Amino acid sequence: MSRKEISVDLSNLIVKLSCEGKSYGFIANLLGKSRTKIQTIVKNFETNGNVLSKPRSGRPKVMSDAP
Repeated sequence: MSRKEISVDLSNLIVKLSCEGKSYGFIANLLGKSRTKIQTIVKNFETNGNVLSKPRSGRPKVMSDAP
């Protein structure tokens, strides 16, 4: 089972379909995602007002090849 992050465009589409009155199950079958993932995205949109992911904790990865 892969845990890839869903793109912002796909999340926006999920929210749009939900606002049009489509059910979580219908959206999940249409896009090939789980119903609970659809529900989580819509719930996060309702609470935060956007579909962006929260920043993750932890040390940032090194971006340069410093010795």
